[in-house]
Amino acid sequence: MWGLRSVNDHRTDASVQKAYGDASVAAANARNPQTSSLVQLESIERPVWGLRSVNDHRTDASVQKAYGDASVAAANARNPQTSSLV
Repeated sequence: MWGLRSVNDHRTDASVQKAYGDASVAAANARNPQTSSLVQLESIERPVWGLRSVNDHRTDASVQKAYGDASVAAANARNPQTSSLV
């Protein structure tokens, strides 16, 4: 099953999005919030996980990973001799 390009592409996409999100969070947390040009919150301090855009990326990655996991489980449960995907 892991030899199918479509399955590997979904797994790769989810990994890339997770790595991007992790790197973005680390970079945002490392910046001085007073000098950041990306977010101005009127002197309100919020953790980066409180930002909707960060949570949206995390949610997207989770949904893609769940889809990939479900696809692999369904494909592995099928008899490979009757699969219509190959």
